Amino acid sequence: MPRHDKLPVVLLGCGDTSRRVATRLLATDRRVIATTRRPERLTTLANAGAVVVGVKVDPTFGLSGLDAMRDAIGDRDVAVVHSVPPLADGAVFRDMTELLLRPIANLVRRVVYISSTGVYGDQTAVDATTDAAPVTPRQHARLEAERTVTALCPSTLILRAAAIYGPDRGLVQRMREGRYRLVGDGSNVGSRIHVEDLAALVTAGIDSDVVGAYPVGDAEPARARDVAAFVAARHDLPLPDAIPASQAHELQRVTRAVDGRAVLEALGVALAYPTYREGMA
Repeated sequence: MPRHDKLPVVLLGCGDTSRRVATRLLATDRRVIATTRRPERLTTLANAGAVVVGVKVDPTFGLSGLDAMRDAIGDRDVAVVHSVPPLADGAVFRDMTELLLRPIANLVRRVVYISSTGVYGDQTAVDATTDAAPVTPRQHARLEAERTVTALCPSTLILRAAAIYGPDRGLVQRMREGRYRLVGDGSNVGSRIHVEDLAALVTAGIDSDVVGAYPVGDAEPARARDVAAFVAARHDLPLPDAIPASQAHELQRVTRAVDGRAVLEALGVALAYPTYREGMA
């Protein structure tokens, strides 16, 4: 039995992925403490047994609600799922990991941090042996977060997730709303991960002894235009327009193929959505 089995789990940030992790944990009678800026959005989790705590980060990067979080934890050892990204203040990105984790560091026995493949910078093909090489301020802040969480808790698993998509997020939703544009001819290659597959990896990682940083992606990196064409045909949507790379957000300009097999093997997880075809159908 993994040594972290049955530790209460603190969710630092409770967005789409962490809500799904919470649902999985609550189904096994695990104690879950979910922190969020908007407690009213977690009524379903609260009704299912989660302890919901309001923790807010204000525009000047101050925090409130940490005392309530500590009170909810008590004197128990805990595992933590950390999904709060670095926060933007204009062109500056600031990582909140130290402020969030330091008050409970003496109780934390395990951390799973949901990071991003952005830490690989301009590298176009990555696997578990690829070193981080951040370029932009956002990418540097992500790597800083990884280093901070590992320093605070040596038993840390970092999941560097490719683009996350699911029923109400990602390419399908953006094409339905007419918000998606191809960059150039759409030949840039991208990887992605379905939110349920990411949640499965996080849940498995909580009780494992696997440490280190791993890229996370599905089994088929694909060109943007091929994925868009599939979505358009499958959901009876028009093909998106194209824009020059100079007009695209930095995340849209990336071309990166992710090999995520190593962490799947390490955690014994099989993808429910091995390619975008299953996930976006």
